[in-house]
Amino acid sequence: VLTLANNERIPLTSSMRLLFEISHLKHATPATVSRAGILHINPQELSWNLYVTSWIDRRERQTERAHLTILFDKYVPRCIEKMRSSFKTIIPITENSMVQTLCSLLDCLLTPENIPADAPREIYEMYFVFACVWAFGGATFQDQ
Repeated sequence: VLTLANNERIPLTSSMRLLFEISHLKHATPATVSRAGILHINPQELSWNLYVTSWIDRRERQTERAHLTILFDKYVPRCIEKMRSSFKTIIPITENSMVQTLCSLLDCLLTPENIPADAPREIYEMYFVFACVWAFGGATFQDQ
């Protein structure tokens, strides 16, 4: 049985599982903590590079993987540093979230219809820069 803050009780079957992703345990009761498995992952230990490596490895074309590796190394560290030093976001967004957004945008843009198999790196770079602008700048204040 899951009891909510308003004392509403939700019955759970033995096959049901719940996963809560939270940033802190400030409002968790001792009963909740004792009944739940808690996994703490320090965000500083999870580098955006791990996600990117996994994402690039799933791309089908070898030439595309090579182009994307170069582009991620060229642009992402500078974008992250510029976001840290010069820009404020409307809502807090982690570096990993911005990079995941970049990869999702690239998934939509780098299709066989948009990128022929023999496309030069400049074509990839055009789409990459477009996706970077939205992934990193999408949550910044309008006057930035």
